[in-house]
Amino acid sequence: MKFIQQLLLSCLVSICLIQQGVAEVDRKLYEAVVPLADETEAAQQQAIQAAFKQVVTMVTGSEEVLNHPEIQAAMAEASRYVLKYGEQRQVSESEQTPLKQLAVSFDPSAVRQLLKKNGFNAWDQQREETLVWLIEEKAGGKRQIFSSEDDADSTVAALKNQASQSRIPLIFPIMDFEDSASLSEVDAWGLFSDVINKASSRYQAKSVLAGRLYASGANQYSGRWVLLLQGQQYVEDLTKVSLPDFMQTGIKLVTGKLSGTHVQQPVDQSAPSVTSGGVQLIVQGVQGLTAYASVSKFLEKLAVVEEASLLEVTESQASFELVLKGDVTALQNELEASGYMQLIDVTQGTANNTSQQLVYQWLKD
Repeated sequence: MKFIQQLLLSCLVSICLIQQGVAEVDRKLYEAVVPLADETEAAQQQAIQAAFKQVVTMVTGSEEVLNHPEIQAAMAEASRYVLKYGEQRQVSESEQTPLKQLAVSFDPSAVRQLLKKNGFNAWDQQREETLVWLIEEKAGGKRQIFSSEDDADSTVAALKNQASQSRIPLIFPIMDFEDSASLSEVDAWGLFSDVINKASSRYQAKSVLAGRLYASGANQYSGRWVLLLQGQQYVEDLTKVSLPDFMQTGIKLVTGKLSGTHVQQPVDQSAPSVTSGGVQLIVQGVQGLTAYASVSKFLEKLAVVEEASLLEVTESQASFELVLKGDVTALQNELEASGYMQLIDVTQGTANNTSQQLVYQWLKD
């Protein structure tokens, strides 16, 4: 039995090494196209820095990352992270002169390493869809709840344009009889979270964005956004803003909160680290070598985890010994926010054994 476990561990290490460079990374998040003033080297470097800023914001889902001194220092040397770049020309709708642009692709591994070194994780895997319930009061007081068939509507197009720029996939309700019965026009306009959550259950979306808007002047809109995420409600009110700004606020609400469930903010380096043996993590529901490799890779990507050592594997679970940068609470927050882990049990340390044991269920297939 011990020989089998050792063989299993050996195979697991091999799979982890093979899969390290084959993470489910959305490489488009590491690409950017930015304006290019001219063809001088100085202009190219300036454009590369602008592209790097855009990519870091995109990958983390937060502009606050840019305030970190190490990220700012890396931005000044952004060319070190470039895989390739090339000039593009695009004809403006209002001018015949082609606009110069620079298309830049950055090295995902290098950028991710930079982020993790400074306490940030990259939100760069395939992003989950956000369900949108959007209602607009049109001229004459008529209200419309937009559906999946309203792509041609300018309001929907404006929202999808902002979502596309932030790489946020959206889905709209089909507004069939079931949807109409579940969410009335009055409930949609009132943005009643209980009713919206119930109407959203059939779509099984992790996050739900609900909004109402109306024209409050020439090319100006007012209204409210409500984001429903993991039992929490986040609200943004807007008054007399442009349609693009209104939609951008809604998408920023999604990226700011949804990325927070994937991206751990910098840990407090002054906080005492948990020494080896301080935390034991048991992950149940782990079936097969591929699943073991996925769990190991997942733990290594957590910002709060300094080191993850595999202790034991059985037919249905894996045990790890963790060395943390922060405290156990930060670990639990990051595990549960990932959507891949569900807490089952916590065993506190005793006088004879100071190790704390966490038991989680692995939810990813």
